[in-house]
Amino acid sequence: TDGLLITAVDRDGAARSWTLDINVTPVNDAPTVDTGAMEPAVVTESDYIVLTEDHLKLADVDNQPSELIITVIQQPGLGELQKFNGTTWVVIADGTFTYQDLLSGGIRYHHTGEELGTVSVVDLFKVTVSDGELNVGSTEMDPDAKTEIDINIRVDVLEPTLELRVDDQT
Repeated sequence: TDGLLITAVDRDGAARSWTLDINVTPVNDAPTVDTGAMEPAVVTESDYIVLTEDHLKLADVDNQPSELIITVIQQPGLGELQKFNGTTWVVIADGTFTYQDLLSGGIRYHHTGEELGTVSVVDLFKVTVSDGELNVGSTEMDPDAKTEIDINIRVDVLEPTLELRVDDQT
């Protein structure tokens, strides 16, 4: 609530003042995703990559990153998502984490080591994002709408190595 003081003066110099009260009601805006700023994550076969805002770029004018809940609705097919619990990396069993988890370096994709052959492949997982009330893609007309966000992971093949040993038998 704020007020605006208004004073009216007639031509004889008589003045009258009053305050006009202004009430501003805050509105929760849905979080947004900048898919144009998202880059695919690149990981080597059997390795992992810590996910960053380069891979998932969110914004919300009403909420802190710790209040944005990311829900995995489709797990990756060639790897797993892991969260750092303060001691070790564990599989994200419940399928949720916060944007703050990601921003603080606590979310990673780990390729499970499945042999890929000779060509790189793309893995992906799908997420939705919510601030607890609205989702990415929500509007006042459709507050339950959800936008599925694809996170692409390029898994590069490990180059084979050959080690030769020569026994000196002289």
